[in-house]
Amino acid sequence: MNFKKIEEDFWASRNDANKYYNWVLGTQRSIWFAQRLKKYKFNSIFEVGLMGGRNIKIINDNIPNLIVGGLDINSDGVKFASEKIACGKFYHMSAFDIDKLEDNYDIIFTMGVMIHLPPDMIYDFCKKLISKTNGTIFHIECSGKNKVINGPKELLPTSGKITNKIRWEPNIVEIYNNLGYKAKIENLPKELKSTDCSSIIEVSMDV
Repeated sequence: MNFKKIEEDFWASRNDANKYYNWVLGTQRSIWFAQRLKKYKFNSIFEVGLMGGRNIKIINDNIPNLIVGGLDINSDGVKFASEKIACGKFYHMSAFDIDKLEDNYDIIFTMGVMIHLPPDMIYDFCKKLISKTNGTIFHIECSGKNKVINGPKELLPTSGKITNKIRWEPNIVEIYNNLGYKAKIENLPKELKSTDCSSIIEVSMDV
């Protein structure tokens, strides 16, 4: 079964970019992440799975003069982001095509995205992020023990919920450790946690 196609078809068909952009908890989390980023020195940042661009917009508002960009499989989400952030470079493309971008970025991040990517392709995805990152990768995700919670029956979801929307808990720290990079993980503040995000994982490209 082609889990990549199943997931991409599911997310490409969504028409709720405005909902994601104005989600109250998501906005609070975006503000928290933007404030955290202020302690880092960087000139460019790119989001994989931007769905409307809320994260990038808030980061751009809080840290001026950045080169910002992002991608999403959802064309409406990319269009929405382009309208909100005139200075950004946004791409309608698969997360797995990030290695085809011409530019590298100082920081690349995901937020609530890796938990929906096909488990059998997660190492390939992380390798591609590494190839396009100059400094640091951040994942604001639910990192766990590779348990599939929801998804196609072939993935044996533990909740028993059969759906084309995969939700699982990849062991993100282990993935990067196995690729030769040190990953640091910490819990998000309690008030910012949800089923799609509970931790922030930081991966430095210094090895």
